[in-house]
Amino acid sequence: YFLLARIIEQVSGEKYADYLQKHLFSVADMRNSGVTTNDAIIPQKASSYCRTAQGYVNNPYINWEVNIGHDGIYSTVEDLYRWNKALFQGRKLISEASKTKMFTPYNDQHFGYGLIINPPYNQGHQLIAHDGGFFGVMTSFNWFSQDNLFIVVLSNNQSPSYLIAPALAGIVFGKPVTLPYHHVQVPANTQLYDDYVGKYENINILKINGKLCYNDEEIQLLPESDKKFFRADNPDRTIEFLSDKKGRVHSLLLTNAGLQVVKRKGK
Repeated sequence: YFLLARIIEQVSGEKYADYLQKHLFSVADMRNSGVTTNDAIIPQKASSYCRTAQGYVNNPYINWEVNIGHDGIYSTVEDLYRWNKALFQGRKLISEASKTKMFTPYNDQHFGYGLIINPPYNQGHQLIAHDGGFFGVMTSFNWFSQDNLFIVVLSNNQSPSYLIAPALAGIVFGKPVTLPYHHVQVPANTQLYDDYVGKYENINILKINGKLCYNDEEIQLLPESDKKFFRADNPDRTIEFLSDKKGRVHSLLLTNAGLQVVKRKGK
C-alpha cells in the first residue's frame, strides 16, 4: 500500500491526500472524509483505543507523515454510504471495465481487486465486502447488491465490526439472531467430553489435557452448561452440542455474533 500510494503521486504529480480529495472524496460528495496528517485538527474526530490484558488504553502514536497509503483515511457512516453509491451505482469514479476487474473473484478466497466477492458469510445473497483494521480501529463494509442493502460498521476500539455486520444482515434477511448476553463459566462436567469430541464438518472438537478445545489447543471452550460452551478468545462465539433421544451427539449449534448454524457430526 505504501508503494501504491507512491505510484499515485508519481503518475499524477499530486500528493496522495490531495489526489484522493480531488478525484475521489469530492466526486463522491464525501464531505467528512480525508487523509489524516500529524497537524490537522479534524472536527468531531473520534479518539481510538487499543485493548490490552489490563483493559483499554489510548492508541499509540502514529507518524502520519510516513504512514501514507497503508491507512489513515477518516470518514463517517454517511460518507461511506455516498462512497458506496458512487462506486457501485455511478460512473464518475471508475469505468465499467475497471468495475468488472474489481468485482471478479480471482482465487479460492473469493478476492477481486481490493474487495471480497460472495464470501462464505453472504447468507445466500450477492455480497461485495471489505473488512480492515489498524491500531484502535476496525471497519466492515458490506454491499448486498441485489437487495439494495448497504451495511457498514465502524469501531474505534477494535471491537469486531466484521462479526457485527453479518449479524445485522441476518436480522434484515429474517434469520434467527440471538442477542448478546454475559457468559458465565460453570464447573465442567468432563465426563461428557468424550461424547463431544469429533469432526463437525469444518470444525474439529478436541480434548486436550482434560480440556475441550476448538480446532486447536489454543482455543479453549469454557462451559456455561453441560452442553453449551463459549470460546475463551471470544465469548460471543458459542457452541451447543445437540443429541438425539438416546443421548447420542449428532450435531453442534454454532453461534457467531448472533447468527446460528448447525454442523453435523461425522461418523
